[in-house]
Amino acid sequence: MSTVNIAYSQKELEPLVSKPMPAAILIPELVEAARNPSKLTSHPALSALLAEGADVLAAVHEIPKLTYTMYRDVQRDTDRQLYLKPFWTRRARLAAAAFQVLLGNDEY
Repeated sequence: MSTVNIAYSQKELEPLVSKPMPAAILIPELVEAARNPSKLTSHPALSALLAEGADVLAAVHEIPKLTYTMYRDVQRDTDRQLYLKPFWTRRARLAAAAFQVLLGNDEY
């Protein structure tokens, strides 16, 4: 599997999520968390959330590729699992990494 390296710090990402955008309308808590990460880190459910996502985060450097060939094979063979399994794996790993950056962990 190939890896994807996205090298943005929390400081570089804050302007992207702190401006009123559709995401702010849909998830206003996300904007508040970007502005004040310490408020998020003190939330009682955070440790449970991080523990639940630890295995996903451990494999974050191995993000599966989704190729056009895979998509085309799904269209031809109608076996969606060949595409959906790496799709959901990729989505979970990217979300875990984004959440870590939001918390101030620029390693990801």
